[in-house]
Amino acid sequence: MIESAAHVRVIEETSAYWRAVFDYPPFNIVDATIFEGLQNLLARMDASPSLRVVVFESANPEFYLAHFDLTGNTGNITTAVGPSGLPILMDTFVRLTKSPVVSIAKIRGCVRGVSSEFVLACDMRFASRENTRLGQPEVGVGLHPGGGGTERLPHLVGRGRALEIVLGANDFDGDTAERYGYVNRALPDAELDGFVDALARRIASFDRRAIAAAKNLVNQVSLPSADRLLEALNSFTTALTWPETQQRIQALLKLGLQRDADFEKRWPALLGTLEIGPGVRWRLTRAARYPLDPPAIAQFLGPGNRLIPKVSVSSLDRARDAIDLVPASVDALGLVKHAIFGEDLVDGRAPTRRVVFTEDVVKIAGQQG
Repeated sequence: MIESAAHVRVIEETSAYWRAVFDYPPFNIVDATIFEGLQNLLARMDASPSLRVVVFESANPEFYLAHFDLTGNTGNITTAVGPSGLPILMDTFVRLTKSPVVSIAKIRGCVRGVSSEFVLACDMRFASRENTRLGQPEVGVGLHPGGGGTERLPHLVGRGRALEIVLGANDFDGDTAERYGYVNRALPDAELDGFVDALARRIASFDRRAIAAAKNLVNQVSLPSADRLLEALNSFTTALTWPETQQRIQALLKLGLQRDADFEKRWPALLGTLEIGPGVRWRLTRAARYPLDPPAIAQFLGPGNRLIPKVSVSSLDRARDAIDLVPASVDALGLVKHAIFGEDLVDGRAPTRRVVFTEDVVKIAGQQG
């Protein structure tokens, strides 16, 4: 049986084994809608005495759950309280962890920030070896984890690796996540579904009371306190108001975060290239690799494939990865000698931006004029 609730679809494989499928196009961004769906699911889980295990997966193989909505569409999830007395964001994760029902995250695609914290709140995590991007990139956005990442990761991976994950603010593939203890196992993508399904059905065949008692005993020696979790969430909500944080968030949104699928897949790798300072909304400080298709390149070219000066570069926000589609006729070395003047980005003044075409890299350099 299949039932739908706010983009978290429930598939009842048996009365003891359910699958919850995140289906919130285009990227499964985590906002108030996702938390509404999870709260509804938790209520159903509490009211289902025969249920033993729920597997959480995504309908989109590229995005398990992308990350926290940075456009402000989060409703009251950090202020209104849930049944546990904690704010809804934390209430959702704590109730999931403490539920007598076993939760398993079956991971494909991007899982970052609060999404990583969701899978950390699950009892087990199994990831696609070829198709997992898992991380806590908040520090690179001027924030810090606020949904349990800093509290749960050290117990799983150790202090040093927890700091690498949090302060490095980058992605981890399935194999590295397995080696660190971030996930239980990374499996070949073709084997992931079968492995998780077999494990879930095995657990679902056991007595619920024995499952719940065993899980409770493990919880008693492994879970962070509610006070520590609440302190982290309160600190996170404060960090959201910091001016430098808002500068970084707006820079990422301008570059394509939550709009552009290619940028969504790879944005943590670019965090170290953003330089944010007084009066400068954003600029890239070293080579950024973007694919430009021939039409995108053509708008910068005049007769003889020479760069046209003083043209708008707003379309650079749509440029993507290495320049392997540059027509053979383009004089790449000649293009290096020219500069284009960009749109207003620095306190109402137009900065100079150079777009440097080389054989395989586009360098976008922003410089205050």
